[in-house]
Parts: sequence; C-alpha cells; structure tokens
Amino acid sequence: MANNIQIMTLNVGGPGYAQEKRDYIENSFQTQLRQCSVIFVQECNGRDRTNLMGILGRRDYQISPGNGNIRDVAIIWQPNVFRQVEYFDDVKKFINGDELFQEMTNRNYDINDRVKVIRATLRPTGRVVYFASWHGPHNRVTNEHKADTARDLIRLMRNISGIQPFIVGGDFNLRAHNQFPAVKNRVVVHHSYRPRQIIPNIDYFVLGNRQEFRIQGVARPLPLQDREILDHEPVQACFVRN
Repeated sequence: MANNIQIMTLNVGGPGYAQEKRDYIENSFQTQLRQCSVIFVQECNGRDRTNLMGILGRRDYQISPGNGNIRDVAIIWQPNVFRQVEYFDDVKKFINGDELFQEMTNRNYDINDRVKVIRATLRPTGRVVYFASWHGPHNRVTNEHKADTARDLIRLMRNISGIQPFIVGGDFNLRAHNQFPAVKNRVVVHHSYRPRQIIPNIDYFVLGNRQEFRIQGVARPLPLQDREILDHEPVQACFVRN
C-alpha cells in the first residue's frame, strides 16, 4: 500500500436525486471506491458528504472540512495509509497575485470552493505528497480562460508543494488537448455527459515530480449510463512509487 496509491476522481453533481446517487455509488462501484486511498470529489454538498462517508465508513476514511458551499470540493482519504494529514483551509495566500485566480474570485468563484489541498505523510516511508481536488470554472468564462486557470492551478501547486511531489485530479471543464498545452505529466481521460454527446469532455490527473511516482493504469470503472445520474462517471488511477 505504501508504494502504490489508488486514487479516484468523482464529480457527484448531476441530475440524480441524493438518494439515487447514493444507491448508484453503493451498488455500482463501491468496491472500486474502497480500493482507493485518496478520493477527489467535486460538486459535493452536505448531503453528498454524508452519503459518501456513510458508504465508506468514518472509521476507515476521513474527509476534508466543508466550506458550507452547495457545490464544494472535497478530499477523502484512508488515515491508516498516512502518518499525518494536514489540510489547507485557505490556499489564497499561495496565489502570489495570479490575475486569473483573482478574476475567478471576482466572478463569485472563490478559489477555496474550487480546490482542496492536503499535505500527507506516507506510511512507513515518511515521504510527503500533496494532493489536490480541483473543479475548474465553466459558466460565463471562455475556453482560453479555463485553460489559463488550469495552468495557474499547477503554478499554485508548485508554490504550495515546493520540491515535494503533488497529484491533482478532478473536473477541469476542458474539451480539447490544446486547451492545456503547457502542463506536462498529465493523464487524459475522455468522458461524455450523455450517451450521444458528440464532443467529449476531458478529465485529468496531473502529476508533479515524475521522479517520485509513475502512473500505472487509468480506468473508468463504469460504462456510460443511459440515464445521467452523476455529473461525471468516476475515474480511477494507480500511482506507483519509483
């Protein structure tokens, strides 16, 4: 477990009712969810948080504190995998004046509602890894703005993590590879909101410092559903220590 870290990214928004979402997660991919040491969640309200922790169990998993936002982001982790986990309740102090993040805040996109970051110390090695769950802006912004904000996110993670490795996953709200050209070490997973959607969206995992980890196996555990329940189907990846 110390050498391999299974991670899932999961956007729990979408048209499904809260109980319908819980039943879907519990019956369709609970096994894959429980394989993961870290779970990145987007568009997570209070009921979603309660349902996810009800499925996983509070003895086995912990979740980052909520901001009280109806569409928050969260990180869930297995405490027995880590010696210590530190939660960053305010990432804005690491922005260092990036204009796009400031503009996003002015558009009522508070950056603390868009990204959650934890600093985790692995057992038994003591190696430090930063994990971030990200939900990119999508309403009333251009594709260029979305792409530039994603690049600023990676710059933000470099500011936070320093020389330590980091792993970012989530819903980037991007639809083309060339919208994210400046970031290396990314894993691209195409998905569609609906069965007949012509232009797929893209979910990403981004790995900072490939000398520490490599990515081995990326899977979408479920086939596309006839009826949309969640905003995105889950994506699972295995990160292996070098």
